[in-house]
Amino acid sequence: MLPRIVEVTQPKTKIRFENELLVLELPDKHTFTVPINEVGTLLITQSSVSISGMVLVRLAEPGVPLICCNERFLPIGALFSFNEHSRQSRFFIEQAKAALPLKKQLWKQIVQAKIKSQADLLRFYHLDDSALRPLLARVSSGDRKNLEGQAARLYWDRLALMPQRDRNAEDVNRLLNYAYTILFALAARAVCTAGLHPSLGIHHHNEYNPYCLASDIMESFRVAADEAVLVHFRETGSHSLDRETRQFLARAVTQARFLAGRRKVDIFSALVQSSVSLRHCFQKASQSLVLPEYIFGAVPQTERGKN
Repeated sequence: MLPRIVEVTQPKTKIRFENELLVLELPDKHTFTVPINEVGTLLITQSSVSISGMVLVRLAEPGVPLICCNERFLPIGALFSFNEHSRQSRFFIEQAKAALPLKKQLWKQIVQAKIKSQADLLRFYHLDDSALRPLLARVSSGDRKNLEGQAARLYWDRLALMPQRDRNAEDVNRLLNYAYTILFALAARAVCTAGLHPSLGIHHHNEYNPYCLASDIMESFRVAADEAVLVHFRETGSHSLDRETRQFLARAVTQARFLAGRRKVDIFSALVQSSVSLRHCFQKASQSLVLPEYIFGAVPQTERGKN
């Protein structure tokens, strides 16, 4: 069973743990329960929610992330476990000592994989990808010329979902913010599962982002969220982030499939494989990341699209 995204949107909801269940008590006294072992992420989008300490403990033990979002559904805080691996302290030291030339080479690989996935999405939907593919061979160590940014401008222009990618815009950007939040939660849990410290990034170094490594590792996986938003907008023409839309985006991202060698794996398994391969690079056992390729065309239909 795929882990469930449990989203809390009702103000003044009380969250507690009881009999191996996550219990959500709404202001009208209605309650909803989810077996604690089925929870993959707890997503809180209301500041007036109250949560028991036992819930925090029972989520942290298996490494289930708790993500707090603002009114734009952007993550502003998170709780993750640091007990995912028995040799975690050793891995942290190796990660912290990683040489800058290695990190620049790793970032080059991530940028190339991201640009390729963007070009592949454009081609899959019969859009113009001709300007993106030549950029792949030009990406240098550390992406000194910021070809990632150049590719992004071309990519969003050709997708034509919104005037520009702007996290604060009240348009389709809101849907992307939410889909990326789901992806971020999966990526953060994956790097912790691999025994890595999420704050020690290879490229992202924002002092206000305690999960820079998750921001790094999710880059080449963003295409799964992009396709989900593209499919939704094409089928509905709406950028309303209502409950049905959020459920659709969460389902589409968490059920995304990737090709790892000859095997098809779910997105979390793919993120873990990438994170473990990154740890091997920090241990000097390899200089190549495993970055599984996204399988296009498997996004579920929206409810409106089924009619």
